Amino acid sequence: MDDRLARWRAVARKHGGSLEQALGRREAMRAELAGWRARRAARGAAPGDRRAGAEALGAAAELSGERQRAARAFAKAVARELGALAMARCRLEVALTEPRGRSRSPAGASGRRGRGAEILIAPNPGEPARPLARIASGGELSRVLLAVKRSLARADPVATYVFDEVDGGIGGAVAEAVGRALADVARERQVLCVTHLPQVAAFADRHCRVEKRVSGGRTAAWVVPLESEDDRRAEVARMLAGQTVTASALQHAAALIAAARGQPQGARGAEAAQRAEAGGGRSGLRCGERR
Repeated sequence: MDDRLARWRAVARKHGGSLEQALGRREAMRAELAGWRARRAARGAAPGDRRAGAEALGAAAELSGERQRAARAFAKAVARELGALAMARCRLEVALTEPRGRSRSPAGASGRRGRGAEILIAPNPGEPARPLARIASGGELSRVLLAVKRSLARADPVATYVFDEVDGGIGGAVAEAVGRALADVARERQVLCVTHLPQVAAFADRHCRVEKRVSGGRTAAWVVPLESEDDRRAEVARMLAGQTVTASALQHAAALIAAARGQPQGARGAEAAQRAEAGGGRSGLRCGERR
């Protein structure tokens, strides 16, 4: 049952973000398929009409060229974003994959249909580019997704992004850069981020602490909102220092949060922080630290 639910959720994400939108997309695809079959039957009834086939092949070739150019531009844009996310040496490509079957045009020429697009990466120099879904670690997947979202921020209709362990394998200045990138995305979207790094959490408009508790022999996850500035500062200090929170750790945590809010680029600054405190709007960065 869990596998079936997971597959339904994946379908919903791919086709609109909700089950209702996915079902609507299914009906639209059925109508599109019916129209295609009707046109194909009409062409079969008039085998002498080769001009339409030639025009269709020409349009398909033009579209293919545009897709190749768009794929190269997209790969360059994502690669630029990866440079700030501790993946500057990563090479990224977009491969337009061939379809499994081929259709026949009225002119008898073999035409391509249903070409797919796949992201390939080579995390280290000298390695061949391979499918992202097969070779990337969890941290790499999250950072590539973040880079993609930053590249497509104004065109993507999705209202909420969730990043889990986006800071895997990084720290220091790179972690600060990731936090700034998340805050940039949160200017237009709501972003939920699970992180263990104070440099990332400092950029959040709201903080939550995620805990595991055992009750009645069962383990449950609890989300504790950190509403006050003192609670947020104390939690960031704990992330810095561990269980023993010192005065210097609290000062460092306050400095991290103040610096993040004061960034003219990336973080939205004091105005956005005040807006988040007031609870207005859907945009903003929420960080949770999982214990």
